[in-house]
Amino acid sequence: MQTSLLDLGPRLRSLRRRRKLSQQEVATAVGVTKGMVSKVETGRSIPTLPLLFRYLAAMECPVAEFFQDFGPAPPPPYVHQRAEAAEPIERELASRGFDYLQLLAGEGRDFALRAVLLTIEPGSRRDKVTTDAYEFKYVLAGQLDYEIGDTVLQLRPGDSLFYDGRIPHVPHNHGTEPARMLVVYLHDQLLRP
Repeated sequence: MQTSLLDLGPRLRSLRRRRKLSQQEVATAVGVTKGMVSKVETGRSIPTLPLLFRYLAAMECPVAEFFQDFGPAPPPPYVHQRAEAAEPIERELASRGFDYLQLLAGEGRDFALRAVLLTIEPGSRRDKVTTDAYEFKYVLAGQLDYEIGDTVLQLRPGDSLFYDGRIPHVPHNHGTEPARMLVVYLHDQLLRP
């Protein structure tokens, strides 16, 4: 089984939970903030190798064991995923009402890409977040106010948005119906922490 770079976060979260450690315990042991642990585990940030090695050491997991599922075979020149293979992405508890469904994930030599369907329930709120990726949004349904830094944009079906995810951002659904967006994250090696 070949595992993608984008699977690091969920694998680290699973390992932490099996070890019965809190995010704060790992953060303290690794020397980062709890927020950084959360960003790594939810795929908002891809860890550097030194951070990954400290993370694994804190959980007493040999590096070889963690990477045993990473296969040496080169990826095919395309990525294909069937609809039934789409999987929910677990986010922070503070992101209630924000439902992510991973449609596709793939990587090239210098980048990794993840496409998700984001459903935002009416009245859902959360704090602004940052992501170590460029982000493309395409509104499929509903209307949103989208905060990027100090700017608020009003988005409706058919509107597109592209920005550097390191700028704090958050969508708000003030309507009465769920809003849906296609979201594409492009993790460029220049944006990796």
